[in-house]
Amino acid sequence: MARWLVVIVAVLGSIVASPVAAQEATPPVAGYTPVEAEGPTQYPLTIENCGDEVVFDAAPERVLTLAPNTTEILLALGLADHMAGMIGAKDQLLPELQAAAEPVEVITESAFPYPSREVVLAADPDLLLSGYGGDFTEGAYGTRESYAELEIQSMYLTDACESDGGVTLDTTYQDILTLGRIFDVPQAAADLVNQMQADAASVQPADPPVSVFVFGGDAVEENITIGGGGLLDDMITRAGGSNIFADLPNSGHNNSVSMEDIVARNPEVIVIIHYRALPAEEIIAYMKADPSWSQVSAVHNDRFVIIDVTSTVPGVRNGRAIAELSAGFAGGA
Repeated sequence: MARWLVVIVAVLGSIVASPVAAQEATPPVAGYTPVEAEGPTQYPLTIENCGDEVVFDAAPERVLTLAPNTTEILLALGLADHMAGMIGAKDQLLPELQAAAEPVEVITESAFPYPSREVVLAADPDLLLSGYGGDFTEGAYGTRESYAELEIQSMYLTDACESDGGVTLDTTYQDILTLGRIFDVPQAAADLVNQMQADAASVQPADPPVSVFVFGGDAVEENITIGGGGLLDDMITRAGGSNIFADLPNSGHNNSVSMEDIVARNPEVIVIIHYRALPAEEIIAYMKADPSWSQVSAVHNDRFVIIDVTSTVPGVRNGRAIAELSAGFAGGA
């Protein structure tokens, strides 16, 4: 019986376009067309964001990032001096970006439970930048309308918009280029996108493709997975995998599926989204001990790939995560 376990930590490979690395253009790599930096931003700039228009009269000066993925994007673009604060612990960031984060205030080290509106407002932000769906609701940070009344702008990354699909790694690239326009750092944005494209283009997809089940629950007995048309589904495809529940709607990590359906579709590999509150090792141990899970090929053959949740949402880790997924998919061949 093959025994293998791949853990994606998303810290390997070439460095992302950090405040230092962004000064040098990424060399051409076969497999993609490098983007060219746009010219200087002309303000006022109007951005369409999840059905709303956001107008910038100038680059925001006090951004509050609501999750590590949006924090890492701004740091990689060299924008620490434009940040009012960050939500999330600094040791959760990519090691090569932690030094850039030193001057940024940590508002709270965890987004769950959500910090109070008073805590958010105390940071005196002019822009709230979210990378997760549902952040701007009454049960989370509050509505976009409520912040607009206080002249505080808000933005989602595109993957967090309510969508029927069509979100890919290219959408992440476009989000980064858009942020480059908003903050008038087009060269840094182009360099970061080109580095990410180089990472993704270096991937040798698993051949033949392997069938994949994504376990995205935050409890061992919750069979929550992704549908088709989202970012992680696209990353799995690029890595040489085939999401066994791609026929389900794109709803983030929120599709609940039955154990019977998982057994029937019998994935060859299980990708476990790692949340810090639920160790992946605990999930694997549960699956091996469970009579139903033990029928699944991936469990029987110990074919697991662990990926940190921050690598599954738009951000600087996506290109390298595809390479790690591909290595994991090929590991049991």
